[in-house]
Amino acid sequence: MLTDSNISLIIGKCFRVWETRAKVAFLFLTEGL
Repeated sequence: MLTDSNISLIIGKCFRVWETRAKVAFLFLTEGL
């Protein structure tokens, strides 16, 4: 069963993944320019 803590953990993990991807994309764009 999904509890509030489990949902917040999943959201936190997804947020970190997207945050990392955004940083990598930003670095890639700045280095490319």
